[in-house]
Amino acid sequence: MRVWLASVALLASCGGASVESMQYRNPPPAEAFFAFGRFELRPVEISPRYEGPAPSPAAAQRMQEHFDELVRPGIAEWMRNASRESARTLVIEPHIERLNSLSPPTRIFTGPYYGDAQIVMRLRYTEAGSGKVIAEPRFFQDAGKWYAWATVGVQDRAMLRRMAGLVAEYNKANYLKAVGGRTGPDDAPLRRDELPKS
Repeated sequence: MRVWLASVALLASCGGASVESMQYRNPPPAEAFFAFGRFELRPVEISPRYEGPAPSPAAAQRMQEHFDELVRPGIAEWMRNASRESARTLVIEPHIERLNSLSPPTRIFTGPYYGDAQIVMRLRYTEAGSGKVIAEPRFFQDAGKWYAWATVGVQDRAMLRRMAGLVAEYNKANYLKAVGGRTGPDDAPLRRDELPKS
């Protein structure tokens, strides 16, 4: 047991050593979200721009569950506090552009050979009716293949929850003031060759 834990720690410390960091921020929205009187969060969908391995239906469903848990309550709070003077509706559409996440049994049997766990999402915020794009941020999360394997797939699953947390953070930050936000944490960069084309 001690040997296994030591191996996990070693892999965690080494994970990402060969990864080129993609550190940048999403630009501010065209306007702060509080200017709207209604909000509509659409279901998580696979983007027409999707690139990469065939997405796992189970992982996509889990992503939706995390959005329902971490993102939707914030939208509901906006609805309760929204100005009734504004008839404008903000539509939020989450799209998965890349998804590579394994179930624990699959990660155990395939080990690191299946590759890193990765997810890239683009959210589109538009004004209903006019179609005006208010914001189109992109977010990413990943977990190194060796670390994902050593933790028996835990990091594959945790990656999806972190993604929903990033979106919730972005929404909260841009409600009262348009400030933009981070695309991913500093300790989980995405390789440039893995980022879907803009």
